[in-house]
This record gives sequence, structure tokens and C-alpha cells, in this order.
Amino acid sequence: VISVNLSRNEISATGAKEFAAKLKDTQLRILNLAWNQIGSVGARDFAVNLKNSMVTHVDLSINQIGPKGAMDFILNLRGTQVSHVN
Repeated sequence: VISVNLSRNEISATGAKEFAAKLKDTQLRILNLAWNQIGSVGARDFAVNLKNSMVTHVDLSINQIGPKGAMDFILNLRGTQVSHVN
């Protein structure tokens, strides 16, 4: 599996963080988490946990991340394979 769509699943900040931590031994490249409940802290923690994954595309649209959460997410993408964010 290289693409997963988990949009509209009421995934929380904790759920996103835990999911990202499990991606290190997968071939997943494209991940759609749009329309969930990840929030700003969840976005940051999600990015941190992507460091050991092969994910290149992430969709976090409509997740109540806000400007600070978006900035924290982007800053924590350093060291990841992510090249496309929505």
C-alpha cells in the first residue's frame, strides 16, 4: 500500500501522532488525513513522528490547525521525506 485515505474519521491529535509513529516500516507515500480533529498540537506531533517514514504527500486540510499549528508542522518536517502538503 502506498496511499491511504483516512479523511473524515474523527482522528484526534493523539491518534495522528500514534499513527505516524507506526509508519516507519511501511512503504506508504501518500496520506490523506483531511477533515479530522488533529488540531495544532497534533499537527506538530504528527510531523515529528514522520521523520522515520517514507511519506512524501500529506493532506491535513480542515483540521483546525491554525497559523501557529501550520508553522509548527512545517518546522518539524525537517528531516522527513515530505515534499507536498495540503
